[in-house]
Amino acid sequence: VEITSIAAAVVIQSIVRSWLCRRRELSSLRSKAVEAELRANNAAAITLQTFARSLICKKHLSKLREEVIFAEMQRMETRLLAAGKIQSIVRAYRCRRNMQLAFMNASKIRRCYLRYKSNTLESARQDEKMNYTA
Repeated sequence: VEITSIAAAVVIQSIVRSWLCRRRELSSLRSKAVEAELRANNAAAITLQTFARSLICKKHLSKLREEVIFAEMQRMETRLLAAGKIQSIVRAYRCRRNMQLAFMNASKIRRCYLRYKSNTLESARQDEKMNYTA
């Protein structure tokens, strides 16, 4: 009786050990499947985060480019205004200088004319005196 009960106990223990082993194996497979699913979800989340960061960076870069273009346009506009101002100053200086030269030339012509006129009148008076005295 004892041998049969020992053999039965060994069979029961064997069945229980086999069941426990399968249970552990199944649990291990389940945990590996869960880990694989978590890794896949993490990879998907990382991909989405990368895409979102990429979009944010592209938008920021575009904004920076617009700011650089705007600043460059303002700088060019300022330079054009400054160039126009410089040209205006130079034209005004040249105009004043030309007017001054024209005035000086007119004064010189006037003096020469007055000298010529006075010399001509003086010589005409002397000729008249000579005609009257003769």
